[in-house]
Amino acid sequence: MLIESELSNHTRLLILQSTCWYAEIALEVGANLCRLVHCPTGLDVIRRPKTYEAFEAAPECYGIPVLFPPNRIADGRFVFNHREYVLPCNDLNRGNHIHGVMLRKTWQVIEQTSDRVLLRYELTAEEGYGHDCMLELHYWLDDAGLHQRMRVTNCSDSVMPIGLGYHTAFTMFPDSRMQATTVAQYWEILPPRALPTGRLLNWHDDVWPCTDLQPVSWHCPMSTGQRHGKSFNRAVITHTDKKLQVVYTVDQQFKHWYFWNDAGGKGFICAEPLSWMANALNMALPIEMTGVQALAPQATWSAYTRISVQAL
Repeated sequence: MLIESELSNHTRLLILQSTCWYAEIALEVGANLCRLVHCPTGLDVIRRPKTYEAFEAAPECYGIPVLFPPNRIADGRFVFNHREYVLPCNDLNRGNHIHGVMLRKTWQVIEQTSDRVLLRYELTAEEGYGHDCMLELHYWLDDAGLHQRMRVTNCSDSVMPIGLGYHTAFTMFPDSRMQATTVAQYWEILPPRALPTGRLLNWHDDVWPCTDLQPVSWHCPMSTGQRHGKSFNRAVITHTDKKLQVVYTVDQQFKHWYFWNDAGGKGFICAEPLSWMANALNMALPIEMTGVQALAPQATWSAYTRISVQAL
């Protein structure tokens, strides 16, 4: 299957390929896995940038951007373990930090074969998060899909708050429908700063399944589904005309979802698994609800996701 890339003339792309899958990773744009093709069907599973200019301007809107730390932080400030952290306020209109410090970093290739790669970034305290830490991102392809594992090691001498998310942008068609494992409520988000109040509200009856045509901007706790005695957290996109389902499975390190499609009608939806909720470290809620975790010095934390395609 011949696959042309629009980005290869502008940035270094790492290619992974197996019998069933083709993937492109933009190493110099945050190691964003910016294209994923299911070869037997030709389905572009995730939203890919059509021009480098669009990708460079808004990498969070394409592929699988790494959010470290995830989502919004009011004023870019929080206190953890009696220490104040200050991150850049890059959400200028709302006065928040958003999407973390890794969106445009250049990652190092540690190991690579045709269908798998291990990437690394050694983040210093001066780069915005206040700790020296090492991020290792492992991607591999097999018949079961695209597998992703992130490992974060705290290289500093103090306890570190650990939060991770992905701004995963999936392709949507007019006939596509998405469902997800969520609880029966969602977080109330108030304008103008788009921050949660801490209140949970009941879903409206007509919300699920969501489509490309409706505006979506929802934040909610995950729930865990059960099938054949096994637990799972996932989002499922059904492409009715193509008779295909895209299944996004995440492990239980992720406690919350954020769903967003830029007001709808643009051919994508971001299903964002988050280990902690938006503005988690400033919420007057127990950590069991916010998802905040602590990572001891020299300790390692890991999280896993998988994207698969199945016939209806």
